[in-house]
Amino acid sequence: PLLNIKGVSNLRELTSLNLSIAGFKDIKELSELTELENLTLEDNNIEDISGLKNLKQLSSLKIANNKIKDIS
Repeated sequence: PLLNIKGVSNLRELTSLNLSIAGFKDIKELSELTELENLTLEDNNIEDISGLKNLKQLSSLKIANNKIKDIS
């Protein structure tokens, strides 16, 4: 399993990202990817998605089968 996504925040022009079935919990690094339009995070152990609030271009988000407790 992919334990972390450190360094992905350097890919600031990325518009689409699929990190399904990677087994990670922390997605704070994704908050820097403000050009993301499509994001797939299905089948992980993610509990907190607050880091996604900065992704204003996001039009498709797939987050099924995680451990999300709060979507505020």
